This record gives sequence, C-alpha cells and structure tokens, in this order.
Amino acid sequence: MNDYERVVRIMASESRLRRRFLSQAIEERAVRAGGGWIGSLLPSEHPEVHYVLLIGPGAPQAEYAAYRVHRSRELMLRCYAAKAARPDARFIVGIGLDAAGQPGSSEDLVYLDTVAWTGEDMARAVAIRADLVFFVEGVMVEHRHDIDEYPGAGN
Repeated sequence: MNDYERVVRIMASESRLRRRFLSQAIEERAVRAGGGWIGSLLPSEHPEVHYVLLIGPGAPQAEYAAYRVHRSRELMLRCYAAKAARPDARFIVGIGLDAAGQPGSSEDLVYLDTVAWTGEDMARAVAIRADLVFFVEGVMVEHRHDIDEYPGAGN
C-alpha cells in the first residue's frame, strides 16, 4: 500500500463521531487560518494514532510553488515533533491544507509509522520539537472538545 492509502485507512478506522470531530476541527482551523498559519496536534480514539494539522494562509499563484514546498516541509517537521510530544504513538498522520476560500488550494498528507524508529530517530524528533518549539508544554495551547454524538437530539 502507498502512504496515501494508509492515511485513508487510518482515518476510516475512526468512529463516525471521531471523524465528525476531525472534520469540524479541520473546518474550524481552515476558517481561522486566513490570518496566518495554524498547527494542531489532535488525538485519535486509537491511542497509537495522532493527527497533525497544518493549515496555511495560501499564497498568490506566482508564489504558490514555494509556499507548497514550505508547507510540506513544515508539516513533516511538525509530525516529527508530534512523535516527540507523544512518544507512545506509533502512527502520526499529517494533513496540510490551505485556509478556506483560497484559490488553487491543495493538500499534503504525511504518514509516519514509527514502529522501527531507532534512538537516533527519536533524538532527531526531540531536537526538532525543542528547536522549533512545536507542541511544547507551556507554549502549546490545549483545548478539551466535547461534541454530542447526536446533535440536536434533545431538541
């Protein structure tokens, strides 16, 4: 299987409620990202999976190729930092998007299976996390989200 299929399989393994939560998180961040970059680390209902979202503001067509390279590289770095932040996670799934309403929008997907990571790989992830200050306690803002399984059912 290629990595894109693996990403889709992991996402499809989430419950309907968790898929809705992830969709809402992506949509909410895509709207906010019009003002700048937004990076998020989201848990899965499976303890061995974590999601990294990176929503960029987009770029004019003449600068879009360079913007894509930057977004793709930063998404990969954030995925490494996520592994350092959540060392028990085996799978890190990265999703890179443009802010809502941007012309010519695109997506990036990253799939990290860290089962065979060495101490050297983990040390690199820890260094990336510390150097770039991605997902660092005291800097990262954590939110608890509650969603109703059946919204409006009580109405």
